[in-house]
Amino acid sequence: FLGHMQGPAIDLQVVTIFVVAGLTGALVGARLTRLVHPEHLRKSFAVFVIALAVFLLADNIHKMGWI
Repeated sequence: FLGHMQGPAIDLQVVTIFVVAGLTGALVGARLTRLVHPEHLRKSFAVFVIALAVFLLADNIHKMGWI
């Protein structure tokens, strides 16, 4: 563990970009939740997760050796 502490293993510029993007997304998302009915938000998120799963499966099906 201490061996990793000697040098900057983390790119602070990349960390800063992700922190700013994450905070911006959180603030915008918090405001948008006031405009969207919770049931619509839940169903939209479910559709997004299923679509992502189908995409990842289709993209990796050959790598897994299933086809």
